[in-house]
This record gives sequence, structure tokens and C-alpha cells, in this order.
Amino acid sequence: ESLPFHDKAVGVAREHQEAFERWATEQGAQKAEKIPELELEKTPQDEALIRYSEAAVRDYVAKYGKDITGRPETPLSRIHILREGGVEEFSEGKKMTAAHSTKLQNILIDQNKSRVQFALYVFHELMHAYSYTAVQHSTDDTFEPYRAGFSTYTRDGGKSYFEDWDEGAIGLMTERFFKEFIEHNPQFQQELRERPEGFDLSREEEKKKLSLVIDDLYERNEEQFSDRTEVENLFLNAVINGRMLPVTRLVEKTYGKGSFRKFGEE
Repeated sequence: ESLPFHDKAVGVAREHQEAFERWATEQGAQKAEKIPELELEKTPQDEALIRYSEAAVRDYVAKYGKDITGRPETPLSRIHILREGGVEEFSEGKKMTAAHSTKLQNILIDQNKSRVQFALYVFHELMHAYSYTAVQHSTDDTFEPYRAGFSTYTRDGGKSYFEDWDEGAIGLMTERFFKEFIEHNPQFQQELRERPEGFDLSREEEKKKLSLVIDDLYERNEEQFSDRTEVENLFLNAVINGRMLPVTRLVEKTYGKGSFRKFGEE
């Protein structure tokens, strides 16, 4: 069940290297326990939809240049399907229908009668799992996330920045998944016809906020880019590969020194 947990370690001094390697090994080998009273057994259909969604995630991150050749598929034991309302109950109201733990590399998803909606939730959370992850030696002498996609955490773990941009970017990828892997796939056509109200493509507010920033950056720097997608790809590349500097430079060039940090604090 060992999983790659991080892309990079930050601020781990030489004297703490051995402790870090031991901790990383223990995290990767940690067994994924079932969640009592909330977790359901996966059906063959659940497992097939999980693998379909993960194949799409792997396809996207590979297209953005991330090397995942040595990374196996996510063990099914790390993806927990809970009864309806289970994610909200387990997270004590912090999450609603699905969640991903950067530290433990576990995913929680509420059971959903819709095959399409279930696949969308799985894709969104697996995109988080495959996003850039950096670990830091924190101020209380433990090892905690420093970067998770676009999100950045302080040394004491008490504050995070850019969570909205991170969720917005993953939401944009979820929209792509719907258009490219769901909308024209024969296995989903009947459900798509029977559900004209559509589906939850996740994080609408965060997607809207990020899209407005991308639109404005493109309009103010149109001579620098061939189209808007190039600007969007800067953000997605930061989420998937950790390359935040191009976004930082573009934002500071456009809005002035210190503007990037201000966006992170919003």
C-alpha cells in the first residue's frame, strides 16, 4: 500500500534527515483503516468508475509534464465511500460530499446514485492527490504539508494561502474532465439525457473568482500570450508541478509588487 507522499521536502536540516525519512516511510506504509459505521463496501461499478476517473487524472497530469511512471494506481482501500451525509459527519461539518487528506493520502466520498456525479467527485479529489505536494519540518518538530497544489502553509501550520485558487484550478480541471471524458462517452449518455438540470462540477465560487483573475491577466498582457488558455495553464502547471514562479511574476508585473501575497490572503 506504499504511496508516493511528496514531491519535495522543504526546510529539513541534515540533522533531521533521518527522522524525516523514517516518518515518510511510515506515512507511505500506513494502513488505510475502514471508517466504522459510515463506510460502505465498494461495488464493482464503484471500482470501475474510480479507475476510469483516475485514468483521466493520470492522463492530464502526464500531459502537463509530471512524471508518474513510477506511481501506481491509488489503492482502493485509500478511497472511502461513505453513506449519504457521511463526509459531513466524519469531518464535523468541515466538508460536505467529498474530501482529500494531503497528509494521509486518503479520499472520502459520499455514496451517490448518479454514476456521473460520483465520477466527478472522484476525479476532483484524485486531482488533489496527484497535485504537487511539498512537506516541511514544522516549528513543533513534526513534518507537515508546505505546499498542496497551489495552497501554501506557514511553518506552524496555522495559516494557509491560496486555497481558493487551488480549489478553483481543480474545479477547472473537473470541467475539462466532464467535457472530454464524460459528455461524449456512450456509457453515460442515458443519464446525461435523463438529468437536464446538469451536475455539480464543483467549487463554482472559487472557479468564478479564479477565472476572473485569469481573464484580467490575459487582457492586460494579451501581447505576451497566444490565447487565454496559456494563462490558465500557468495556474494548472503550478498546481500539478509546483511551478508557482511564472504565476507570481505575471501577477506582480500586472498589479504591482506585493500583489501576489495579497491575493493569497484574500
